[in-house]
Amino acid sequence: MKSEQFVRNAYHCILQNDFEGALQWFEAAAAEDPESPEIHYRCSVTYARSSRLEKALEHAHKACELDQEKAEYQLHLQHLQSM
Repeated sequence: MKSEQFVRNAYHCILQNDFEGALQWFEAAAAEDPESPEIHYRCSVTYARSSRLEKALEHAHKACELDQEKAEYQLHLQHLQSM
């Protein structure tokens, strides 16, 4: 699946401190697999670490919408909302 390779590319960018590159790969992964809550969550975390809260919230909301049972997604969203 392409989205898995996109996520690997994103983490490769993160390891090189290329967060803009990572965000581009996460966005590509989300476009390829828009129903994956994990991809939206990871994208949100990266946006939050890049101080781009609006986009972080957008992806956090999507992750929670797609998987309402995962506490990690809910906690992340609550953390972003408190910021």
